[in-house]
Parts: sequence; structure tokens; C-alpha cells
Amino acid sequence: MADTDALKDMVRVARDGTPEARAKLMETLNAVCLSSSKTLTDRERDLVFEILTTIVKQVEVNVRQALSKELAERDNVPKELILTLASDVFDVAQPVLMKSRLLEDSDLIQLVLDQAEHHHIAIAQRRNLTGDVSESLVGTSNRRVVTSLLKNKSAEIHEQTMHSLVRDAEKIEEYHEPLLERHELDADMARKMYGFVGEALRNYIVDRFEELDPELDDAVSRAVNDALQDDIYGGDELDYDPDNVHATGYRPHPRTLLKALKLGDVFRFEELFRDLTDLTETSVTRVLYDSGPETLAIVCKASGIDTFTFGDMICYLHGGGEAESYRKSSQYLKTIDYFERIDSAGAEKVLRAWREAPAESW
Repeated sequence: MADTDALKDMVRVARDGTPEARAKLMETLNAVCLSSSKTLTDRERDLVFEILTTIVKQVEVNVRQALSKELAERDNVPKELILTLASDVFDVAQPVLMKSRLLEDSDLIQLVLDQAEHHHIAIAQRRNLTGDVSESLVGTSNRRVVTSLLKNKSAEIHEQTMHSLVRDAEKIEEYHEPLLERHELDADMARKMYGFVGEALRNYIVDRFEELDPELDDAVSRAVNDALQDDIYGGDELDYDPDNVHATGYRPHPRTLLKALKLGDVFRFEELFRDLTDLTETSVTRVLYDSGPETLAIVCKASGIDTFTFGDMICYLHGGGEAESYRKSSQYLKTIDYFERIDSAGAEKVLRAWREAPAESW
């Protein structure tokens, strides 16, 4: 038990002493009164915290930092003192931001509003964050903060927030892997991400979500078959059966188009595209090079090409040799969105007109 009169003297020093005296006092309180080996009465503890609250803003950073580390995991501390430390410079605030159980959701959300990036990252790394706090962190739109949150497996993230993050991930590659590892990610979210992540993560999606519809499985199967082909074109044209396309969901011929593009064989690609669409050579040139990606989207939709094959195709055609970089561009996302909104029946009608009267249709 500490001497109460001595503690009262410490209070007077805290109120009236020099900065040097206050710093020494803080160190003494931290080392003696707050040590786990010391037992204080409730009154003595109140006096200690009264002193600390009085002088905490007036001592050196290293002293405040030591105090923050000492109090971070204690529950018998005045909340006012914890909030003061949490709002301090980052080196002081970090221990209580990450560990103090006295900080409630409302406190953490207010700290997100009031403080800057480093404070946000420390909050994002807290154990067992609630969905409301996670939502406030996502609301900062800071990539480093959001990535830290996504990597915190103990944090809860609301479904609505996850949908928002999936949309953001179309343009932010750093979110891809940690998002796919979140337990809150459902098959619908994964299906959306499949359209813009890299090949390795696509395979991860299919492995994790076995219930995904056959369209995704077929897309992966095509990629695997591409890799296993010994022959450059692997007899794909012989496998192409237009009467059986919708029954099997498998289009060897479009896969051959992609293979030609990957190999840089543009003339072969144009020839295959002409065979697939039954357009004239002039019309093919207009579709591929003169009319923009929207026209290509209509023709591909009418020809039964799926979103993923179409996406790969425009990356090779418009990516300037940087297909994966183009996949992250706003133009790519805009074109994919346009493609997905095209009505297949309407696209087929347009393509028939281009076939039957190419001169009048352009």
C-alpha cells in the first residue's frame, strides 16, 4: 500500500512543479505506483490517475509512450486518460489503439474521424473489430488502411461493406488476395472478382467455391487445355461444333482465337474471327480496328463468346502488349460492363444485318 500523504504531495507537484519535476514524477508513478507488484487502495489508485491525467500532456513523448504501454491492457484505468493517450502522437497512441479494451466502438469510430492514417492502421489491427468500426475504416478510402483491415482475420466486415470492397477491388489490385481470403466472401462476390483477378487467383476461386456455376469452371478448363496443347492450334477447329455450343458450354474456336493472339499471330486471329462470325474481311477489319470496343462486344455477344474470353480478347487487342495492365484500366471495366448489359437476341439481330448487308450496315 502506498502512502496517501505522499501521493497527495505528488498531486501538488504535478500541479505546480516544473516540466522536469513533472517528468520525474511521471517516471516515478509509472515505475512504482503502477507496477504489478504494488497494491494500491481504490483511493490511492484514483490519486495516481488524477496525477497522470493532470500531467500527461506536459511530459516528454518517451514518458507518455511508456505510460501508454503500461496502461494499454489494463481495465482499471480512467477512460479519459486512455482517450487522451489514443489521441496523442502515433508512437504514444499505438499501444492503446491496438490493445485497450476500454475503447468502445463509438470511441474508435470517432478516432477514425479525428485522426490520420497511422492511427487508422493501428485500429485496423485490433483484435475482434466489429463490423461498424470496419465500415468506418473502409470509409477512409485509404488503401493501406483497408488492406490492413482485410488482413485482420479476427475483424468482422458487414456484407454490404464486402460488396463495396469487391467493387473497389476492380481498380485496386492490393485488395484481391486478402479479399478472396475473407470468410465473409460469398460465391456471388467471388464470381464478380473472377472477371478481373489474375489467373492464379481465378484458380483459387474455383477451388474454394465448388458451387460456382459451370461458366467459371469452363473458363478455367479452357485455360488448362490451352496449356496442355502440344500443337500450336491443337485441332480446335475440328472440335468446333456450332450446333452443340449451347449444349456443352464449351467453345474451342474462341479459345483458338485467344491462342493466336497470345502468340502474336494477328493474321491467323483475323481469319479465325472471320470464320466464327461469318463476316466479310472488310467488316472484320471495321469491327476489330475501326469501330471501338463496343462494336466488338456486340459481335462477340452475338457469337456466344463468354465474358471472360471476351475480356481476355480485348486485353490482347487493346492492351498494347500489356494485357494485365490494361485489365486494370477504366476503359476495360467500362467495356466489360457494356458487354454484360448487351441483350444476346438484340446482338444476334445486329450481327445478321452486318452479315446480310455489310455495305449498308456501317
